[in-house]
Formats: sequence, structure tokens, C-alpha cells
Amino acid sequence: MGAESLADVVCMMNLSEAHRLQKDYEINDGKTIGRGIYESAEGMLSVVQTWWPGTSDDISDVLSGVQSAEKINFDEYLPPEVK
Repeated sequence: MGAESLADVVCMMNLSEAHRLQKDYEINDGKTIGRGIYESAEGMLSVVQTWWPGTSDDISDVLSGVQSAEKINFDEYLPPEVK
């Protein structure tokens, strides 16, 4: 959820099913506003609907105390052909 591509959200094994679910839940204009795909630890996919009643500024205020995640570089653990 919140990514440009489902490939960034679900495992490759579930990618085809995630695209099918996303297509099934598009609204009339082809958008999936407020909808996303959740993948459980067991690999089960679910479509979720989210809604925030406030403005972007409101949610920024609510989340202001949450620390940003530190990006981890896994390059040293990847085989050379993947880098």
C-alpha cells in the first residue's frame, strides 16, 4: 500500500493475484483511491479500504511524532548478478 507498484508491496509469488484483485476493485474511472492490497505474514492477500476524514495537514500533525524508518542497504548480502 502506498507504493507506486504492487511489486514493492507483495511477494513475487502473489504479484499476479494482487494485480487481479486491484483490477477487480477499481472504481468507475479506473482508480483505486483509498484501496490497497494487504499481504499477511502467511502470504494471504486482502483488499483494504482506508479513509481519513481530515486534511493532509491534519494527518501530518497526527504522525509528526512517528519516527521515519531508516533505509537499510542490503547490497552486501545480494549476489553480484542482482546488484
